[in-house]
Amino acid sequence: MLNKQHCFSQKITQEQQQIYHTHMCGLCHALGDSYGLFSRMLTQHETILLNLLVTAQKPQEIEIVERKCPLNPLKNVTTNQDLASQFSAAVAVELSKVNNNDHIQDSQGKDIPAIVLDQLLEKPHQIALQTLTELNFDAEILTELGKNQTLAETTENQEPSKPSATVSAYLFAMTARLTNNLHNEDYLLKIGTCYGSYLYLMDAVNDYTRDLANGHYNPLRKFSKQEKGILTLSQEGILWLISRFSDIKNTIKKATNELNLYRYQDLITELLYQPIDQNLVAITELANCEKGLTFQRYKLTDLFQLVMFMSPFQIDSRKFNYSGKNFFFPRGIRSEGESGSCDDFWDGFCTCVGPGAACLEPCTYGS
Repeated sequence: MLNKQHCFSQKITQEQQQIYHTHMCGLCHALGDSYGLFSRMLTQHETILLNLLVTAQKPQEIEIVERKCPLNPLKNVTTNQDLASQFSAAVAVELSKVNNNDHIQDSQGKDIPAIVLDQLLEKPHQIALQTLTELNFDAEILTELGKNQTLAETTENQEPSKPSATVSAYLFAMTARLTNNLHNEDYLLKIGTCYGSYLYLMDAVNDYTRDLANGHYNPLRKFSKQEKGILTLSQEGILWLISRFSDIKNTIKKATNELNLYRYQDLITELLYQPIDQNLVAITELANCEKGLTFQRYKLTDLFQLVMFMSPFQIDSRKFNYSGKNFFFPRGIRSEGESGSCDDFWDGFCTCVGPGAACLEPCTYGS
């Protein structure tokens, strides 16, 4: 189930990619074996990382099992079929259940696909809860995430990223408990706390225009203003993001260096540190926008007019956010023939530099 989020930087060697693929396929097969074919789609980078962390802390050599790839039955893949993949598969199901419930809540029960998915996830959810309980994992931390997140976002002076950070910290620390590697537990708590905050903030960046158009909570709203169809994220908001990401990066780097791992030290360091560092570089580029980051709002009829009259603007479905009845484009969209470059990063946005280029262009990745 490899998709865009599983792409690697050139800093990841081919050998490390193979290790990652083994744990990705191990998670995919653990999901299929315990929760059915449909559940294989729940294979995500974060739970692959948990799978790797458990394996890295086990003193025993891992047992590699060859299995048929469900996407290509003619192809054999290497998998880890053990406690690590069992744990990460159960977590993948529970996180998907929580995320889907969040969609239902945001839509006030009108998201029909999410309601259907909720029914499909109910049986896997019950099996996952039993598995986590048998592993002495407090599953309530996961099941209560949605409620705690809503409370944090609606209570004044609460840190909105805290619920995500708390769950992530518990998950990371659990990898040390499963392998009886108590030295790592405190360091993994710190790493998990920061990683959860990072994921929350990246969601805020990726969903920024959509959240503000739909009236949903976003921590960047306090740094924003909308006027005459133009949405602006202030310079203060950009600098706030830079400060948060810098603290997260530095803490993760320091704590990761203290981990006692039997294998995969370099790979895990890259997977934890590199995406945050790359996104920090991208956000830092935005600080060059002295008046902040602006998005122009277009109505659907404006988009049709642009197409009908063969506007010189470059229309690309990957570079706009659909928000209700409106589209938010970054201002200064690059015209065809103009210079400027866009570098993709792992977590869903690009930064563009050059004449006529927008400072930030949201990217939507397909499978």
